Amino acid sequence: MKTYAEHVPTPFDHHLALEDREDWLLVPVSQTRDSGAFDKANFQAALEILGDESETVEVHRFGHWGPGWYEIILVHPSRLAEVEEIAASLEQYPVLNDEKLSELEREEEDEAWKFWINSDLNRKLPEWLDNALDDVGTFDCPEEEAYALAKEDENEYGYNEDSGFYIDIDKLSGAYAKRLAEKLDVQECSCTTEEFDQDYDCEDCGNRFWVNRRGAARTAVKGGLKNGIHTKP
Repeated sequence: MKTYAEHVPTPFDHHLALEDREDWLLVPVSQTRDSGAFDKANFQAALEILGDESETVEVHRFGHWGPGWYEIILVHPSRLAEVEEIAASLEQYPVLNDEKLSELEREEEDEAWKFWINSDLNRKLPEWLDNALDDVGTFDCPEEEAYALAKEDENEYGYNEDSGFYIDIDKLSGAYAKRLAEKLDVQECSCTTEEFDQDYDCEDCGNRFWVNRRGAARTAVKGGLKNGIHTKP
């Protein structure tokens, strides 16, 4: 079993001595500032197996020119059997705790949804649907539900990588727009694409064209009013 005395983070680095810890055992997991769900899950699971930090289990963080910092787990030699068991488990199967990995992967997707997936999908919406979305309250809009349905429609569920969660926005955008329109109960009126600056009743199709809260000209959707939104008849 490898000891800390043998440790260097990469072949381009040198060993950093730790007083009274050179003979401690190095658990075969690590995580960095940029680690994804896989490395984080194994690191957390190994620490839990060892009963968390204690007099015989220590987490050490080091600054690094690459990922900014990285962490390792050192264990007192008296607990050799436990470290060997963790190493053997990883040799047989690369994940120490599937449930924890799934949990962290869901968290990564939730974070990705908040930071870029939602906005990227909405940028690809047709103008009429984007305008309709504008008039829906933040807590009432079923965007996340439409996203979940679009993933099923396209059989596109994304994947977790070292830098976080990734999903193909281009593949999802059409299904997302369709599902969002269904959830908002709106659809485009193709009668006209003219811009206007006040509400207008179309004599040709009988639909009402209106201006959204920001004062921007709105393309029409069919039907009557429902909570300030034109809905399907």
